[in-house]
Amino acid sequence: MRFLVFYLSVFFWVLCSRSAAQYELKKKIEGKFEQVSSDNLGHIYLVNEKHNLLKMSLSGDTLFTFEDKAFPVYFCDASNGLKVLVFNEKQNNLQFLDKTLTPLGGPLLIDQLSIPLVSALGISRDNLFWIFDQNTQELKKFDVHSTQIFNSGSVIALTGFNIQPHYLREQQAKVYLVDSLQGVFQFDHLGTYLYHFQSVKAKKIAVRGDKMVFLKGQELYIYDTFLMETQKLQLNGAEGIKDFALDKSEIVVLTEKSVLIFRSEQKGINKDKK
Repeated sequence: MRFLVFYLSVFFWVLCSRSAAQYELKKKIEGKFEQVSSDNLGHIYLVNEKHNLLKMSLSGDTLFTFEDKAFPVYFCDASNGLKVLVFNEKQNNLQFLDKTLTPLGGPLLIDQLSIPLVSALGISRDNLFWIFDQNTQELKKFDVHSTQIFNSGSVIALTGFNIQPHYLREQQAKVYLVDSLQGVFQFDHLGTYLYHFQSVKAKKIAVRGDKMVFLKGQELYIYDTFLMETQKLQLNGAEGIKDFALDKSEIVVLTEKSVLIFRSEQKGINKDKK
C-alpha cells in the first residue's frame, strides 16, 4: 500500500511537471501600456496611457487603432476578434468595435440598465455581454438590444460570499468572476453557479482545458483544476508583470515598460477549447 501511494504521488508530480510547456522570449515591444488582451487569432490589443486602443500583430506591427477623446478605453475584451468590447469606466458605458476597431453603433449607456456600479464585464461566446452588478450582487447577461436575458440570482445567497470581482471572462462555455481576495467563482453559460476556486486568489485568469493560468502579485501561476495543484510559471526576463494574455501558442506579458511575447512549440496550456 505504501508503495502504491508513493508511486501515485510520483506519477502525479511528473504529470504536473510535464503539463507546463517551455516558453522562449520571441518579441519585446517597448512602451507603457495599461492592459493587454488577445483574440486567439494572432493579434494582441493594448490600452496605452492615453486610453487609446491598439491592435497589433505578434510581430509588433500596429494594424489598427481606436482613438476617441469622447470614449477613453479603460478595459478591453478582445476574446472575439470580430466584435471587441471596450469599456469607459468614467462614463459607465461600453462600445463594440469590429475587427478594424471601427465602432459598431454608438456607446451603450449602462446607467440605463439600472446598473450604477459595474465591477466587471465581458463579452459572451454568442456576442452578447455579461455584467456583474455590484449593488445587487448578480451576474447579468444582456442581448444586443440591452435586454436582460439571464440572471444568476444573488451571489451572496448562492455562495455565502459578498464578492467584489474586478475581472470577468467567459471561456469554454463557463463564466468566471475573479475576486483577488475570495477566489474565482465559476458559472455556466446561462449564469448558473457551479464552483468556487477558493485557493486561486488572482488579479486575472485565463483557462485552457483543465489548466487555469492566473496573475497573483507580479507573477504568473498555473492551477491544475484536476489535480488541484499550483505551479509557478517560469518566464525568463518577465519581471514585475502587470497583465497578461494567452494566444494560440503565446503568452503575452505586460510589464511596466514593455510588452513581452513568449512562444512555445509544445502543446501546452495555450490549446483552447471553445
